[in-house]
Amino acid sequence: MKKTLVFLGFAVVLIGSITLGWHLTHRPSSTAKQDYAQVYNAHQSKIATITNHQKISYLSNLLGDLRSARRVHPKKPQNSQLLRHFKIVQINPSAKIDAFI
Repeated sequence: MKKTLVFLGFAVVLIGSITLGWHLTHRPSSTAKQDYAQVYNAHQSKIATITNHQKISYLSNLLGDLRSARRVHPKKPQNSQLLRHFKIVQINPSAKIDAFI
């Protein structure tokens, strides 16, 4: 009887620790719960994080309109200077947009 109780106690502790470990490693971070956009300056320092849905939609639409309005360069031309880097992350459906202005 004593061996059974010890075994059950060990099993409960083992299952509890495995469950707790799984929950701690698989929970989403605070930014991963919603869409967001990060704005970087020319030195790649983050200057803003946008989480407002309307502002993210506006920025996404603006970048989409620019792509259809003119040719987008896959590489940076030699005489250009980087002003801003916009990184837009959409959670559902999963999508990422990197724009270098």
